[in-house]
Amino acid sequence: MKKKIVGIFLCTLLIATGLLPIVNSETKPTWNSIEMKGSSEYLMNGGWYEVKNNITVLHLNGSYYQMGYQHGFLIKERILQFYRAFLSFFEKNNFSYGQLLDIWNSTFHYIPTCYIDEMHGIADGANISFEDVAVTNIMSLVWYYIITKFGYVPPSQGCTALAAWGPATLDGRLYHMRSCDFEPNYKDPETGTCIQDTAVLIVRTPVDAYASVTPEFPGLVCTWNGINEKKISIGETTCTTTEYSFDGISYAFRIRMALDSAETAEDAITILCSNRTEGCNLIVSDGNIPIAYVLEQTANQSYVGSWDSEIESKWPYWEMDHVIRRVCLFVNPDCAKTSPNVIITPRFLTLFYVFIVVGMLGEKGPGTPYLWLQYKALSKGMKDKWGELDLNTTMQITRNVYDFKYGLLWGYIGKKWDYHTQDIITGWQWVACPETGDFLLSMAHNDISAHKMPTTLFNINDLMDAAPP
Repeated sequence: MKKKIVGIFLCTLLIATGLLPIVNSETKPTWNSIEMKGSSEYLMNGGWYEVKNNITVLHLNGSYYQMGYQHGFLIKERILQFYRAFLSFFEKNNFSYGQLLDIWNSTFHYIPTCYIDEMHGIADGANISFEDVAVTNIMSLVWYYIITKFGYVPPSQGCTALAAWGPATLDGRLYHMRSCDFEPNYKDPETGTCIQDTAVLIVRTPVDAYASVTPEFPGLVCTWNGINEKKISIGETTCTTTEYSFDGISYAFRIRMALDSAETAEDAITILCSNRTEGCNLIVSDGNIPIAYVLEQTANQSYVGSWDSEIESKWPYWEMDHVIRRVCLFVNPDCAKTSPNVIITPRFLTLFYVFIVVGMLGEKGPGTPYLWLQYKALSKGMKDKWGELDLNTTMQITRNVYDFKYGLLWGYIGKKWDYHTQDIITGWQWVACPETGDFLLSMAHNDISAHKMPTTLFNINDLMDAAPP
């Protein structure tokens, strides 16, 4: 097994650097053509789903094509609802299907063959076009493109992520949190289903790669977060930047690559720092040591550090002992300069506070100050419970931040604008202890944000060992 993983890792690096050719996306890979012609019973072997506390858990097993086929076959309707919602959103923003395909055709050469293969499996299992699967799996690249080229303005608030370990936690173990936030106006035009009601918990057990668990939207091979069987966890917060490229691999695919093949945080960082395309923060945790790192990156900039790196204490941010936290803005000044949002300065923050207090800001203000207050609220919550952090405490702090606690101005914003019904909905929130495999997960339902929904305790090892009822 270890030799196979090493092979996948080396193959991935060769593909990413252009030293190994990749199969054209319009032609199915030939190396598993016999499998593709196999019976549906064979293809579905090991694929099933269950529902636990209103959370759909999708179990995928086998080769990449097999996992894709099971994915498409088992939850076809959810996939269609999500795809239609996604495509409708971009159509409403004057971004055509043809433009989506143009971006796909510019970037698919960099994506490892196994994931192209898995996307073909989804298309075949759900009996939908490969093109629909392909363009939806590059949504993060498309999102950047319409921000910079078409003037689309994203909401002021976004995802959060953190990691804490050592003296910061109750038992010294590492705890990793991610909250996934997005706009609530992604709706399927045919059924009216919101995308938060399509999300699932995906348990992947590839034949030749490491198993992982990822809360995610249906029909996606890529992912924005997850935990693998080697106790590596990754969470992302999106940061706007003018430095993006189609000549590389979207971070959502790089996260998938890392979860499939990384045994250590260093393995994951090597993958995540290669072939960069968009702007994001990534928190990478290794529950074996334990330790966590933060990665900030654009297509041209890359920063890697931990809680005690000098950059963490650059004003107006500050370091916290054995705690890393991020929202949707850059802390690294070089990365921050590439953001189209307003750059934080002492004078700007002073004016912002004055405008907030006297009520002079309009219905939607600039993104950066709100995000900074979100960072401040998250930091305050962590400081209040420093040394006592565990699964439940970290989850409660996260929920309190989304209830606009930890700060008068943050609380004032929460009363002035109800972000979780109009501008932002939290699709899912999780807190994991990679060392034990335990994680808490809550998922949004209808108009109820995830931070208001009950949490469910899972264990990655139990999920991997589970069998159909």
